[in-house]
Amino acid sequence: MPGLARAALAGLAYALALFLVGSAVGVVRVLALEPRFGTLDATVLELPLMLGLAWLLCTSLVRRCAVAGRPGDRLLMGGVGFLVLVAAEVGLASLLGRSASYGQPAALLGLAGQVAAALLPLVHACLFPRALRTRP
Repeated sequence: MPGLARAALAGLAYALALFLVGSAVGVVRVLALEPRFGTLDATVLELPLMLGLAWLLCTSLVRRCAVAGRPGDRLLMGGVGFLVLVAAEVGLASLLGRSASYGQPAALLGLAGQVAAALLPLVHACLFPRALRTRP
């Protein structure tokens, strides 16, 4: 499989994994944290956990899919991941009869977290430039 196809496939898997994990963590945030701390503070508490999980997913998928360390490949992985993740979020909101709105601070913080997660494949390449040198 060509390098760009690997990166795109890894991005798709990354988005789906983040969406599933984020949905589970989001349920906990809404049911347990928001009533006690409010929406913004609950999101602030959730974000480091989600970014840590995103890092683990990113690392695993980079290795499993053998995504090259070239910046273009890593940006493609993160970009596909971001676009699919946002599309899934908007689609789920639509199915639930809601609109995905980024007008509130907590929603903007969540979007910033998604952008940060999209950049993690590139950050991984910068931190571990030789990690895939022996792989195709």
